[in-house]
Amino acid sequence: MTTANPQQNAERTPPRTSTVLATVIGLVTAGALFGQTTGLWTPAALGVTGIVSLSACFELAARSGASTQRGFLLGVLTIPVGIGFIGGILGTTIVLVGSQFPVPTSPMISVAILRIFGGLSILLGCTITLFGLVLGRRNTLSESSLKTYTKTAFVTASAPVLLGLGLFARVALAGRPGATQSLFGQLLDQAILVVVAPTPVRLHLGSFLFVLTVAGASVVLFLRQIPVADLLAGGGRGLTPESASRLQRVLQVIVSATALLFVPAIILETVVSPTQLEASLGPGLVGAIQALTTAGFLRVLLFGLTAVSLGWVAIDSVLAQFLQSESDRQQWFGPFVAGGLLTVTAALSATRAFDLVFRQATGRLPTSLGAEVQRRVMPVISVYGETAVIVLFAGVFVALAGLIGATFWFAVSFGYLTDEGAGFSLASGGLFLAAVGAVIGGAPTWLVLGALVASLVVWDIGTFGTRLGREVGTGETRSLELLHASATVFVGVFGAVVAFVLLKLAPTSTGPSPTTTLALACLGVGIIALSLAIRD
Repeated sequence: MTTANPQQNAERTPPRTSTVLATVIGLVTAGALFGQTTGLWTPAALGVTGIVSLSACFELAARSGASTQRGFLLGVLTIPVGIGFIGGILGTTIVLVGSQFPVPTSPMISVAILRIFGGLSILLGCTITLFGLVLGRRNTLSESSLKTYTKTAFVTASAPVLLGLGLFARVALAGRPGATQSLFGQLLDQAILVVVAPTPVRLHLGSFLFVLTVAGASVVLFLRQIPVADLLAGGGRGLTPESASRLQRVLQVIVSATALLFVPAIILETVVSPTQLEASLGPGLVGAIQALTTAGFLRVLLFGLTAVSLGWVAIDSVLAQFLQSESDRQQWFGPFVAGGLLTVTAALSATRAFDLVFRQATGRLPTSLGAEVQRRVMPVISVYGETAVIVLFAGVFVALAGLIGATFWFAVSFGYLTDEGAGFSLASGGLFLAAVGAVIGGAPTWLVLGALVASLVVWDIGTFGTRLGREVGTGETRSLELLHASATVFVGVFGAVVAFVLLKLAPTSTGPSPTTTLALACLGVGIIALSLAIRD
């Protein structure tokens, strides 16, 4: 296994001036955007905990050498990563739902949902910004370290996930009354319907694009796993390695496009009713889209393609690990021990942990909604028990931490993130996401425009500094960095001022609405896609 050399990491570290400028601008902007929210300090603390743990994981995974002790420590650190990220998102959602609901009238439901989405976007964007700034300072994002971290997280999650599923399966196979009618069984049936055979009441475009994205990404991983070049070598005029490589790149572009589109599609179906969509698009177009997105055979085909591809990748990865030497396999013993320790801790504290978390969650929800959650959740506990639920969720949290690493690994492997200012690129994207959330929350125009400018400034200064540190080193480059930063800030501020003046001089104002908010979100996705397309 190849790992990053610390000396090479030091050479890639951006100079101090660029790092300080990008960090200060990013932190001040993120703080101003977070100030638009109220009551989110506890979820924010969980998110910061996850960010610090994830940064420590990347730093530890980037160090050379492999040992059982390092694997155990890395496995332990993946636990607060999952708890911090998922707890922060769920905690933010619960707090925002409790503050927005109940609504006085039915038309205000879509507005409340948008405000929840806006607050969640602000917190998530600020969290990503903090992570990007920490990562940009060290610049330790490499394919080898991400591979090590991702495998460690999934190995750590294996013990609690397998035990939790085993406890659920034991109850289901025993035929205990209420097992199939419980919330677990209902959610499983609903998930199968949504994935395989959705009803044609809505467009279901978002879920279809999501299934298509997962299937396409699975096929791309499968093609990267198998030796395509060796299989096609000497094949004559048929399919050559070059044509297969081009086909793989086309498939990668398609997956990227569907990944960027399924979130706006889900938002569109959430805030716009089917009747309004049919009136806007026309019955013919809506019917054609529904015929494609609700086709059961096509979804089953995509689901089977995903299962076969991921199954092949998983089996091949496991066999590759067992074929390694004993010294190379020792590094996975530590994460498995960490997962076992997590399993025992979750099982021993299941009752107390469930009561604490469930009481805190339902207590922040509106009375009627909290009672409904209790009515649906308590039958699951009475059938399966607190131990099965807590152990399974503990494993799922760590597995989601591994999924975060797999996402970064995928982005680095296919060139969406490089070692030239990847952290500052993430920070820029986080500020942009938080700015979109601030628009939904009704933040002042000057703050939104300033956040957009800051996102571009952080990206430009950080990327330029990283490239300068690689080419010139960390010597006397302060004057050049300050000159470049001044020019970037001047251009950004000038554009923001012009936009602000044009908004003030506009004769009419449409005001915030679901349509304009969705248009702004789609515009943001388009800008991100354009920046990826023109990246050198």
